Amino acid sequence: MTRRIPLSALDASFLLAETRNTPLHVAGLQVFQIPSGAPAHFVAKLFAELRRHPVSAPPLNYRLRGGAAGKVLPSWEIIDDADLEYHVRRSALPYPGGERELGELVSRLHSHPMDLTKPLWEFHLIEGLADRRFAIFFKVHHALVDGANSVKLLNLTTDPRSSFVPPFWADTSRQPPERRSGSGGLLQGLPGLLDREIKSLPSLARGLSRTARAALGLGDDADLASIAEAPRTIFNVRVGGQRRVAT
Repeated sequence: MTRRIPLSALDASFLLAETRNTPLHVAGLQVFQIPSGAPAHFVAKLFAELRRHPVSAPPLNYRLRGGAAGKVLPSWEIIDDADLEYHVRRSALPYPGGERELGELVSRLHSHPMDLTKPLWEFHLIEGLADRRFAIFFKVHHALVDGANSVKLLNLTTDPRSSFVPPFWADTSRQPPERRSGSGGLLQGLPGLLDREIKSLPSLARGLSRTARAALGLGDDADLASIAEAPRTIFNVRVGGQRRVAT
């Protein structure tokens, strides 16, 4: 029997509020130096090593139950056959790639919405950067892992003695403990989850009401500006689905 794990109201809201022009995934980009004395095919060897490890660590092996239709009453299901060819990918810039070329590639990768029929994360290994460098671009949906914990996942060690460990999708010891699943499944975890969500509703409603009043210019909070008061800048115009990344 497939095991189901409920989403919190906050995590579910990231799925319900998402549109084609406002995707709600987050991402991180890190650039590394190839070790001195390493062979020319270092990145290819690294990629082959990463692909050896199947996806087994929560929540990286969670998939939205029901795919896109599961956005209505979302819950996760644990799978043991995540497609590494989809989740772990290798790209190459025309050598020698600079910051502009890297930004253009990452812009395209980040603009694509997540596939809701698969676990909501992607790991991209990018080679071809000038000065013997390569990059890692990690993309994850906010409903699966929050922004702070996604940074923890990608925060690779600089200690050579501990650098030869399985990637984070295969090593449960590196998962943020607050996002690990319990052993009791849906029925055991549901009462506590509902209790927490019910207790949070009054403060959530007050916060939404306060924000809505400020947006309409009806609030009395000096720290919140209404829509009419916001200055016209490149940051508050209508946006499309494409993103531009620069470093």
